[in-house]
Amino acid sequence: MMRISTAGFVLALLLAAIGTAEVLQAQQVRPDPPAKELSSEDKAKGRSLFMRGITEFELENYEEAITYLSEAIQFMEPSSGVYYSLSEAYFNTGDMVNAAQYGAEAVKLEPANKWYRLNLVDIYKSAGRNQATLDELEKTLEYYPNDLDILYMLAQEQANQGHHLKSNETYNIIRHRTGPDFNLLYQKYRNFYALGMRDSTINILEQMREYEPDNMATLKALSQLYLEDDDKVSALKVLEDALDRNPRDPETILAMSDIHAAGEEWDEAGKLLETLVADDLINPDIKAEVVQYLVARFQRDPTSEPLKRNASRLVDLLNEKHNDYGLGHALAADFYILAGDNEKTIAALNKTTELMPENEMAWQRRVQILFGEGLYEEAINAGIEGDQMIPDDVYILFFTGLAYSMNDQKQEALGWLERAADVPARRELRSDIHGTIGDTYSALDNWPEAEKAYDRALEYNSENDVALNNYAYYLSVRGLRLDDAKDMARKAVEMRPGNPAFLDTLGWIYYKMGDFEKAREHIAASIETGQASATVMEHMGDVYEKLGDMDEARNWWQKALDSDHTRDHLREKLDAN
Repeated sequence: MMRISTAGFVLALLLAAIGTAEVLQAQQVRPDPPAKELSSEDKAKGRSLFMRGITEFELENYEEAITYLSEAIQFMEPSSGVYYSLSEAYFNTGDMVNAAQYGAEAVKLEPANKWYRLNLVDIYKSAGRNQATLDELEKTLEYYPNDLDILYMLAQEQANQGHHLKSNETYNIIRHRTGPDFNLLYQKYRNFYALGMRDSTINILEQMREYEPDNMATLKALSQLYLEDDDKVSALKVLEDALDRNPRDPETILAMSDIHAAGEEWDEAGKLLETLVADDLINPDIKAEVVQYLVARFQRDPTSEPLKRNASRLVDLLNEKHNDYGLGHALAADFYILAGDNEKTIAALNKTTELMPENEMAWQRRVQILFGEGLYEEAINAGIEGDQMIPDDVYILFFTGLAYSMNDQKQEALGWLERAADVPARRELRSDIHGTIGDTYSALDNWPEAEKAYDRALEYNSENDVALNNYAYYLSVRGLRLDDAKDMARKAVEMRPGNPAFLDTLGWIYYKMGDFEKAREHIAASIETGQASATVMEHMGDVYEKLGDMDEARNWWQKALDSDHTRDHLREKLDAN
């Protein structure tokens, strides 16, 4: 409760109290009489001290005010105004004990003074004396039974202290005197809701709905309660009423669609959301929130075809209505990534980066997806453009470097990859970058630099299975550190046992070490995955050659050649054998 007095009000009140000492005496509410008769000089001194105390109070010098007012009491008849003033001063110093003591003295002298009693209420409340607060409010009501402000204070305090039913009884008294009032109903609703009295809460909300039928908050709260009671029909009926009153309210549309969504009625939900997205008068930012809602639901349940169908329709509709709205295309990219439609994802990302060139994630995704689709030239062009818009982004640099490498532009790849290596990034990513630099140097037959890069990759992440495998393979190709190569290849296979490239690497290392049976075993395991490359098949032919089985050797060389017609050296092998 706000403090009810000001310095000017205090002064006027106190002067009035001092001037009516005779009246107080006549009412016999004055405390014990003074120990001695006060002379006119005493009274003058008391008045002077009192005035100095009030002056200090007005200046907010509360300690000084207490000093003067306490001394003034010695030279004055008992005065409710002085006690009230001391109570106020102590309150402002945080001394609730003395504030309450002098506040009670003021009330004792003038029990019918509403402001003195409300001052005491304020003190008790600030001191955390909950029951005393309620008691004092009820005593105040005995003097002012029709005071609506005090009744409201009592009802609110009862609610604050958890006496919700008593609070509603007090609100009923107010309502009986004032008639129907929406705020009263709202306060009763809060009390019933806090008590978990569902039927009473719904009943009050229905009354609020009748009193203010256009109040959207009431309608939504009511529908939510019906929904919590699993009364879907009533919930939808209330929301339909709300939608009739405000057809463009996104929250109502979302609430209704959410009810349909809970029952996986995606076509009904989609139709509702479509009305909002199709509305030319609604801001595209609001529409984007609606579309994002459905895309997020699809992310949680990507196997739902009805959900996918409706999300796709809304995504396309948003961009049809607002083709120059960048966020709409970004949402479309999010959706089509989830839907696995890379062609539409790329188109959406192209439009997003055109309209929102500062969108870092859109550039990252665009370069990465183009690379993943094998569109290396497009990935390179997107990377160059993205690097201008978002300089030194590690993902843009990395995937552009990868695209150059796969496009057989190794020197250009190194430039981008070395730049990526200089950009701060998490250790796993830095390991991948250095591993790719190692692969690129290996392809350029620059083994010293390749070895440095692989070592750096494994320093950043010793569990980088791709770097372990590639490092081991290039060591085996050169016939170097075969024991180290075998350890690295074994570790990679242990981490990903079914990887055909990893199995082939380990088999080829055994081949280089002269253990042809183990070589055949691991290369055969690679072939059995069904994903073996022409290189693996050729390796199997080489193993059988060493094992002296030329028929099998020629069989596997022929399979390798059939898989990759560019391997002219295999024709020479076949002709020679």
